[in-house]
Amino acid sequence: METSRSENETLLPQTQPTDDGTHDNGPSRIPASVEVKKQLKLAGPLALNNFSVYCLSILTSMFIGHLGTLELSSSSLAMSIASVSGYTLMLGLASGLETFCGQAFGAEKYALLGVFLQSEFLASLSLCFPVVALWWNIEPVLVYLGQDEEVSKMAGLFLRFMSPSIFASAVQQALVIYLQMQNVVIPQLVSSVSTCILHVLTCFILIRKLEFGFAGGAISLCLSYFYNVIFLLVWISFNSTTYRKTWVGISSEAVAALPTFFRVAIPSVFMKCMEYWAYELMVPFTGLLPNPVFECSILYIVLGTSAIIYMVSMAIGAGVSTRVSNETGAGRPFSARHAFKIGLLLVLVYTGSMAVIVIIFRKSWPFVFSDDRVVVDAVAKWLPFVALTFLLEGVQAVCSGVARGCGWQRTGAWINLISFYVIGAPLVYVFSVRLQMGAQGVWLGYYTGLLLQMSIYSTVAFRTNWPKMAERVQKLHFPTTLVLS
Repeated sequence: METSRSENETLLPQTQPTDDGTHDNGPSRIPASVEVKKQLKLAGPLALNNFSVYCLSILTSMFIGHLGTLELSSSSLAMSIASVSGYTLMLGLASGLETFCGQAFGAEKYALLGVFLQSEFLASLSLCFPVVALWWNIEPVLVYLGQDEEVSKMAGLFLRFMSPSIFASAVQQALVIYLQMQNVVIPQLVSSVSTCILHVLTCFILIRKLEFGFAGGAISLCLSYFYNVIFLLVWISFNSTTYRKTWVGISSEAVAALPTFFRVAIPSVFMKCMEYWAYELMVPFTGLLPNPVFECSILYIVLGTSAIIYMVSMAIGAGVSTRVSNETGAGRPFSARHAFKIGLLLVLVYTGSMAVIVIIFRKSWPFVFSDDRVVVDAVAKWLPFVALTFLLEGVQAVCSGVARGCGWQRTGAWINLISFYVIGAPLVYVFSVRLQMGAQGVWLGYYTGLLLQMSIYSTVAFRTNWPKMAERVQKLHFPTTLVLS
């Protein structure tokens, strides 16, 4: 790493040439068609990657489900706990790289990507140890919270076998974003698809052939996280362009940069966790309502449908985050704003199309999840309203991507806190319990919070003074001090 640099060297030059050699002193000169292609090249592979990662838990449940109801419920509980208490934390920390790596890449400060990647590794791998301690001692916690003792015991066993996976998840999440911010997304797709194929094979061998049973499912899932990491590391090692430009070896500057990294990464963790936890808590809360089996079945289908649609929206948002951070890092604020608007257009077209399709097939789609005619009819009546929320989630995904690309994670954390916990949570209680609306009340309360979140995000993004923001965002006093907007 170079050490002889001007103390006042900035990460962001005032203006960098755009792709056509002009400067970004006014409205973006990147044609809309070019920006659309750039974002689709990012969003397409990222969406397929999201589906592949999502399939790991589903495939595991498919194998374990044949062992018995107790095994299935215990493993489902364990995987939910792992996601809420571990993997989401790792994703939140890794999301800090969307700001640092994306802007550094746009500014052509390639060595900084390697430095901040190492900072992220230090932070996330350190956090893994308390997570592992929690997983190893989760059984009494679950019993205290009212879970069945046998289910709690088996869920605790599943988490113990899964515990090494948190270290792999920490590395994998960081590598995915590190590559994504360089506009490299194909390796993540190939890695995740290959991991899915190997996961099926591993489950078959450990659960069926070697008869490891319940534990075999946890071990298979754990190994699959390591498969993903190995694939990514091999690709990076053999790709000289990525490796040589961004990796300068183990650097002490990664330690020195930790305070700077934490200023974005810690709010990023809160931003991710508060949003994700609010979503995850809907089903357990519905289980406390009268007729919980019926209510949970309805909510499960609704949330499952929304989750499938949201994977592409999330990928579009990730693409917007990459484009905004790159353009901001290059000192091209109007191109960054242009990328935001194009991303918004793409997600509205996509979610609008999906909403129409779901409304058309509202009477047949629920049969994918359930054969219970009463449940199917209830969901069919509800789906037209659910379809409208696809647009809310899409806009939120893009605006959230802008926030991560610009380094607004602290603002995002406050927005999520107010939207989901100050406003959304009380409304969930009022609608579902006081007004006796059941699962519909839970859904309505949550999506009222989502509407507020989307409205605030959109207002912030549209009212942003992009040139002023670009001047303030991330000035670097090499190698450690960044001033965030």
